[in-house]
Amino acid sequence: LDVSANTALIWLFCKDNQLTSLDVSNNTALTDLRLASNQLTALDVNNNTALTYLSCVYNELTTLDVSNNAVLTKLYCYNNQLSSLDVNANTALTRLHSDHNQLTSLDVNNQTALTELSLMGNELATLDVSTNTALTYFRCNNNQLTYLNMRNGITDSLETFKAGNNSLTCIETLDPDFATENWTNENENIDEGVTFSVICGAEDQSEWYVATTGSDIDGSGTQESPLATIQAGINAASDYNTVRVASGTYVENISYSGKSISILGEDRETTILDGDSSGTVLLFDGDDSYTIYLSGFTITNGGNSNDGGGIGIEDGLDIYISDLIITGNIASSGGGVLIASSTGALSGLIISDNEANSGGGLSCYESELTLHDLYI
Repeated sequence: LDVSANTALIWLFCKDNQLTSLDVSNNTALTDLRLASNQLTALDVNNNTALTYLSCVYNELTTLDVSNNAVLTKLYCYNNQLSSLDVNANTALTRLHSDHNQLTSLDVNNQTALTELSLMGNELATLDVSTNTALTYFRCNNNQLTYLNMRNGITDSLETFKAGNNSLTCIETLDPDFATENWTNENENIDEGVTFSVICGAEDQSEWYVATTGSDIDGSGTQESPLATIQAGINAASDYNTVRVASGTYVENISYSGKSISILGEDRETTILDGDSSGTVLLFDGDDSYTIYLSGFTITNGGNSNDGGGIGIEDGLDIYISDLIITGNIASSGGGVLIASSTGALSGLIISDNEANSGGGLSCYESELTLHDLYI
C-alpha cells in the first residue's frame, strides 16, 4: 500500500489485511491511523505529529516510538511483542491499552488525564498509578506485580478494576476501608489474601506525620517524608497510633471511625483545619470501644451540616479533646461542636463565633463529659 502521494489524508483505516510494512512519513496531516490485524513488524509515526488516535493492535511490532506524537489521546497497541513503551511525551492520553505484550515496566505518572489503562498479560513487576486520578477503567491482571501504588484517591468512580493473577500481597490506596469492602476476590478484582493499606509494609510504624509540604502519592508518613492530608494519616494509622500534623492550613472534611488514635496539631494558632463550608470539619462516628485524643488545632469554616459544624461526635466514642480553637462554623445543631452518646473530657477550648439554630457553640446530649477551662 503506497500512500506517499496522499499528503492531505487525515484518516487511514486498513485493518484486517496482510500488510508487512507501511510508510506514512509523508502523511503529516493524519489524525487517525488504524492498522489492526496485519503483519507489521515496524511502524514509524515520527512525522505524524497531528495524530490523536493510533491503533496498531494485533501486529508483530517489537518497538513503537510515539515520542513525537504529543497530542495523542488514544493509543491501542495490544497483542504485539513490545518489551518497552515510553509515553512520557504523551501527556494528553486518555486511553492506553497495551495488553498482551512483554512490558517489564511502564511510567504513566505524566498521564494525569487517563481514564482507561489496560495492561493485562505483560511482565510488569511494579506499577504506580497514583497520579492517574481520572481512571474509570484499570486492568493490570496477569502480570508479575509485587507492588501496586493506587494512592490516587479513586474509589467508586473506578468502574472496572482487575489486578488478579499477580504476586501481590498488599495494594496501596488512600482509602483501605473502601477498597477492602468493594475490591474483592469474590468480585474478581484481586487475588485471594491481598490486603489494602495506605503504605504497605508499615505495620510497625506508630507515628504518622502530615505536613502541607508532604505528599499522599509518595509520602511514607515519616517526619522526613510526610503525608499531605490528615485523612490519609488517619487512614494509614492503626489502633493506638499517633497522627502528628505540622503547622499550616489543611482544607479538608475529615471522616473518622473505627480506630483508637491520637491526632495532634503542632500549634492551635497555626495548625488550621478549614472545612471549606462543605460539611462538618471533623466527623467522628464509632462506638464505645474506640478512644479519640484530639488537640492542637483551629477548626473553622464548617458548614452545610445538620449536626456539628466544626466537630461532630456520635455513637459512644470515648473522647479527650483539648487545646482547640473552634470558630466560624455553622450547623443546624451544635454550630461549633455536637457530641452525642459519648463519654470523656473537654478542656482548654475556645469556642466562639459559631452559628446554629440550637447550641451555637456546644450541643451535648445523652453524654457523660467532664468540662474544664472552656471559653464559649
